[in-house]
Amino acid sequence: MDEQFLSAKRVAELTSLSRATIDRLAKAGEFVKPIRVSVGRKVYPRSAVQAWMAAHLGQDHA
Repeated sequence: MDEQFLSAKRVAELTSLSRATIDRLAKAGEFVKPIRVSVGRKVYPRSAVQAWMAAHLGQDHA
């Protein structure tokens, strides 16, 4: 199975988090670590982002 990757912009759209917040959470180890594919370009494994969303979805509403 081939892993699919999401751009930082798409991750921000899916999670409703800003790109700055995503970067800050990733640096703190609280979000998926990006894969740098070139200078200025990061991607995120789709499966890892979906797992993070499933684990955090509705956490504030429980």
